[in-house]
Amino acid sequence: MFFWNNLGEVKGAETTVRVSGYAWSSNIGWIKFDPSYGGVFYNQTTGQLSGYAWSSNIGWISFKNLSANPVGIGGASAKADSPSSLISSTVSGWARACAGTSSGTCGDMTSRTDGWDGWIKFDTGKNNPVSIDLDPTHKTGASIYGDFSGYAWGSDVVGWISFNCSNTNTCETVVYKVHANLISPSSSSSSSSSVSSSNSFSSSV
Repeated sequence: MFFWNNLGEVKGAETTVRVSGYAWSSNIGWIKFDPSYGGVFYNQTTGQLSGYAWSSNIGWISFKNLSANPVGIGGASAKADSPSSLISSTVSGWARACAGTSSGTCGDMTSRTDGWDGWIKFDTGKNNPVSIDLDPTHKTGASIYGDFSGYAWGSDVVGWISFNCSNTNTCETVVYKVHANLISPSSSSSSSSSVSSSNSFSSSV
């Protein structure tokens, strides 16, 4: 059994908020961004994603402290390219299924030896890359403040990962999306309260 910790908090001008909801892969099914233990977080100042999402088929998916493996495959954890934008930002970088590491826990970046390394790439060059809506005036409609959309790529094992049902034109029948609970600029400037959460989680949800 293994354990990890996540922390989401407000530090000075930096605000880290929870990410919630589901992404979909036709290969591995649902990926939950706010599991009962763990969770993914978004730093509104830096655009950095951190923490862990959960798949019932491949287990924990890490966004935390990633780096390329010893042979140069993979890279830094995914982050928004333009976090200060008031419109939207593409997301680049990586996540990693911990089952693709030699330890199975993301304890180091060494890959398994059977050909699958668990890397999930955000800046794929696809026509519909992963992006986040950063327009605080988008309070209703198809895309609202904090919504993710677009696709990441997880190799032949995971396949394409859709972050919003609008990508697959299924919102009328199956509604899903990944959403960051962003604090609007006007709200964050007038509030000095701290939002914090500490989570420990094991190898099961």
